[in-house]
Amino acid sequence: MKSSASHTVIRIALFCALLFTTIPATSIELADTLEFDGHYYYLWPEAGLTWAQAQAVAAQQHLELPDGRILPGHLVTISSQPEQDFISTTYMTRNWLKLWIGGFQYSFDIEPAGYWAWVTGEEMGDIHSQWSYTFLQPPEPGNNPNNPAGNEDVLRMLINWGSGTPPGTGNDLWHDFNHDENAGDSYGISVVEFDELGDNFLCFTRPPGVRVVSSSRWRSSATPEEGWTLSGFDDSAWSPARAPFPNPKPPTELLPGTTAQHMWHDPAGDSNGISGDETVYLRYTFNYNPAPDDPPAKAIAKIVGDDDYEFFVNGVSAHINSDGGNADKVDRVDFSNLIMLGENVLAIKATNYAKPRCYWRWDSNLKRWRRECSLIPTYKRVLFDAYTAAGFTEGTPRADLNDDCCVDRHDFKLLRSALRNQTEPANRYDLNRDGAFNVADFRFLVHQFTRKRGKACK
Repeated sequence: MKSSASHTVIRIALFCALLFTTIPATSIELADTLEFDGHYYYLWPEAGLTWAQAQAVAAQQHLELPDGRILPGHLVTISSQPEQDFISTTYMTRNWLKLWIGGFQYSFDIEPAGYWAWVTGEEMGDIHSQWSYTFLQPPEPGNNPNNPAGNEDVLRMLINWGSGTPPGTGNDLWHDFNHDENAGDSYGISVVEFDELGDNFLCFTRPPGVRVVSSSRWRSSATPEEGWTLSGFDDSAWSPARAPFPNPKPPTELLPGTTAQHMWHDPAGDSNGISGDETVYLRYTFNYNPAPDDPPAKAIAKIVGDDDYEFFVNGVSAHINSDGGNADKVDRVDFSNLIMLGENVLAIKATNYAKPRCYWRWDSNLKRWRRECSLIPTYKRVLFDAYTAAGFTEGTPRADLNDDCCVDRHDFKLLRSALRNQTEPANRYDLNRDGAFNVADFRFLVHQFTRKRGKACK
């Protein structure tokens, strides 16, 4: 997960090159596999592959069953504790083994836990909060995935990681790792799983869009003028916002993984974070020009304002925070319906108040205690982190199987269950409209999720 565009291109090129390398399609003998819960598993005989090589090899395999069904292969994915125990006790049977599993980070976001998926597409999203099952290394010592630098973007199972128990006892935890490593390592193994899902690994990142964070690229002023929240307003006389602005808390304490900085109006650059204007005005202008067939329909901001603020998009008030000074409150604001093609303006009016400090003092004249209060200044700051993405269709897509106005992991689970049981009406789950209900509909759902996600989940 690299922060620069060049590194992103390199990583996409690497994944795609390995994915589409000509690898002879192979039919694996049923006798060479092990069956568990209707799935079949095959230990690939060549050790020391990188994750990308193992993924590409697994995707080229298939297994023909006695009933004539042909199951596609993919790098093993694990969706339950019994399956985890089976994989661990079957294949992780000697010291130092490292097993590639089919989890990868499909976005180049700097958040370590965000945007993970199985190569099958059956789980996607934040690996801690959105996956139904994980066997990650626990909070001590590493809280995996734990690599904010970004070069560990695939999942690996490591023998006895953090447990100290003998091999084959089922304590082999997952952690994030570099997709380039394990090359030539005789302890690096991979397992191919055969089921109805197959490999749906895609070379993709987050939908194309614009990332806006609080920084010195914003313009600031202490005196508003008419039209200051609108496009076309001349802010050339405004100052660059001071960012980073002094504050005892790092931005990442409130917005993990962010590149946003504390900002405020401070043209002299001499504020200690407490002194300075009580109310400031901040604005940011950017152009948004997606492809004609890819209209913008998703924009989310995370905002911290100490104390109160109002957030405007193209002159329209999108959010007001007036809680009187909860310094650590993070507001999530969806302003998708306010984004326009072409030039857009984000604007914030922020106010920081002095806080009362009260104490009891003995009044020797009155012979009693008196409560006295004085105002003390507090730290001023605005934190802003927004992502404006394209690639979303209007309305509810037909891949929204559970009718929650959202294409997400719950739809994957519904379709997977229907594929296994074949109990649902074909016209409901025939997503690609080919007249049949089969694994091709699952691939359609993967494409719908990754390229045309539909309306956002609430």
